[in-house]
Amino acid sequence: MNPYYQNKLTVLPLFIVILMYIGFFASSDVLGAQAISSAFSLPVNWGIILVSLIAFVITLFGYDLIHKMEKLFAIIFAIVFIFVTVEAFRLPMSAHAWAPGHLAIGPFLLTVSIAATWQLTYAPYVADYSRYLPSNTPSSKTFAYTYAGTVIGTVWMMCLGVILKALIPKFLSNSSAALAKLVGPQFAVVMYVVIVLGVLAVNVLNLYGAFMSITTTLEAFTKLKATTKARFWLVLFTLIIGTFLAIWGNGNFLGNFENFILLLSYFMVPWTAINLIDYYLLRRGDYQIWDVFDVNGQYGKYNWVAITAYLISVILEIPFVNTTMYVGPISKALHGTDIAWIMGLIVPLAFYYFPMRKKMNQPISNLVLSNVLEAEE
Repeated sequence: MNPYYQNKLTVLPLFIVILMYIGFFASSDVLGAQAISSAFSLPVNWGIILVSLIAFVITLFGYDLIHKMEKLFAIIFAIVFIFVTVEAFRLPMSAHAWAPGHLAIGPFLLTVSIAATWQLTYAPYVADYSRYLPSNTPSSKTFAYTYAGTVIGTVWMMCLGVILKALIPKFLSNSSAALAKLVGPQFAVVMYVVIVLGVLAVNVLNLYGAFMSITTTLEAFTKLKATTKARFWLVLFTLIIGTFLAIWGNGNFLGNFENFILLLSYFMVPWTAINLIDYYLLRRGDYQIWDVFDVNGQYGKYNWVAITAYLISVILEIPFVNTTMYVGPISKALHGTDIAWIMGLIVPLAFYYFPMRKKMNQPISNLVLSNVLEAEE
């Protein structure tokens, strides 16, 4: 057996990541299509197809173009949304708009769950691009820039969304048109263009990330090589699925998006928790990179502790979930409160940290020997 052959069980989280990329692609397509439809009176479905094709072309040109494009877009977005934020606070509001209201624990935890999942799902994007940084880049600098970027962007946009939803009637029915109306007719076209550019900025990452994840998954079972031809067909395959989902779900965008985010949280939170526990509490960032790819190395062919902890965590989340498709018995008892994501953070601490710490305390020679014997079976 080739000692560098891809571990098949590592594709388990990759299926979730691929689903994430395609889901975000579809939801972003709808937003971009709404902007195009409002600006040019084009049917939304044709707008979806147009946005998808532009993202497809940019993705095919690859990594360097994406980086240059994202840097430019970031500057444009910052300027435009500073202006939008100022305009939002100029909207008329009642004297009691900022008065504390009654706390409904169910909707509050649902909102926290969506916000937390939104942050956690950024992890695959970081992994795809941080791997290309120079080897001497300080991890602290990588963390600081990444964390600041995602937190500031997320908190800013979510707070802005709350204000706009509260002050603009029916804002969520067509947020693109509402933003264009907010900035005035002289800047409406600019607003529509910025929204479409924002969709393209994220969707080229979704297509590129999906291509990378699908390639990694297929390499575990085939001798696929990441050629230009393979990239074309895999990106096209992802595009077709994402575009179909966008057209199919655009009539109930918010409901579908909420269910999608919650579904991601049930699978992504335990995976992220295991990664964080392993990196910060167990190995403290000390990894032998080549051993990761060597089934005879110190990490072995399978990490059954991690696999078992992940599966147990997902199963134990089920009674706590609350979606339109299924409501768990504990969630019902808590009047619809969804705390599955909290279980997804806590359970891996018991089922991964303690067994893995015990395993790591074994002498390295014994670990390597057991891995070799396992690989030969």
